[in-house]
Order: sequence, then structure tokens, then C-alpha cells
Amino acid sequence: MMVQKKTFRFLSRLPEYSRFQYKPRHYDPDKEDLARRVKMAKSDREKEQLQQEYRIRDKFGHVRMNRQQYSRLQHQRVMSKVRFLIILNILLLLALYIFVKVL
Repeated sequence: MMVQKKTFRFLSRLPEYSRFQYKPRHYDPDKEDLARRVKMAKSDREKEQLQQEYRIRDKFGHVRMNRQQYSRLQHQRVMSKVRFLIILNILLLLALYIFVKVL
């Protein structure tokens, strides 16, 4: 009989004493305040980095332009180059004229 009780014991298991799994937590207001301040400092630093990045982009002209603004800028660049070449040619012709007249 004793053997049967041990083998079938898993079928008729009686409830055991269940323990309450309590782990005490200690409230530390200083630690909580420090964690809050660190979190705020990190978020402030991230905001400052983004603002600095935007300021740098604005200073270097990385602003999006529409097609009309871009074509106007391209036209101004081309005209500036043409103007420079015309002035350079005039100066070269003037220098050549002076050089030939002196000789």
C-alpha cells in the first residue's frame, strides 16, 4: 500500500504553504530626484545639440529652395562668371594695347 501512495502522490497533491514573495523596496527621495535631474539634463543637451545643428545648417545655406529660387541662383552664378570674363578680357586688351604702344 505504501508504494501506491508514493507513486500516485502527484495526482492527489495537497496544496502546500504558498509564500508571499515580498521584496522590500526603500524609497529614496534623493536618488529619485537625481534620476529626474539626470533625465532632464540629457533631454536639454539633446535639444541644444539639435538647435546648434539647425543654426549651423542655416549659416551654411543648407536651406531647401524651390525650383524658381534655384534657377534664379544658377542664372546669377552664370552671369557672374560671364561678367568676370568680360572684365578680364577688357583688362588684357588694355594691357596688350599699353605694352604694344610702349614698344
